[in-house]
Amino acid sequence: RFGSFFTSPLFTESATGRELNAIESENAKNLQSDTFRLYQIEKSRSNSAHPFSKFFTGNKATLLDGTKKAGLNLRQELIKFYSSYYSSNQMSLAVVAPQPLSQLKDMIKTSFSSIPNREAPPPELS
Repeated sequence: RFGSFFTSPLFTESATGRELNAIESENAKNLQSDTFRLYQIEKSRSNSAHPFSKFFTGNKATLLDGTKKAGLNLRQELIKFYSSYYSSNQMSLAVVAPQPLSQLKDMIKTSFSSIPNREAPPPELS
């Protein structure tokens, strides 16, 4: 069942809205965290040309308001990103479980083998 998040995600308006609310909540929680603040300081002091220095989390303002101002539909952009970059050649999977390796292999094959290989290039870092 977990594999279906990668093979056939639901990009419904309501699911997109719920995820946007979850991102907003997570960002608000992070703003109160000293660990997160220290991490942001570390990022701000790193080489600005390196991907590590880029913005780490989003919120409603950056994800929804920003896309609307740019004339973009957030849901359509998610679908476009999924179609371009969700490809088995860009993914790795780590599994830790008590089952025997042969059983784990079967479970993984059942759950994840239908993820398409689109030969996708890595996402551009901007």
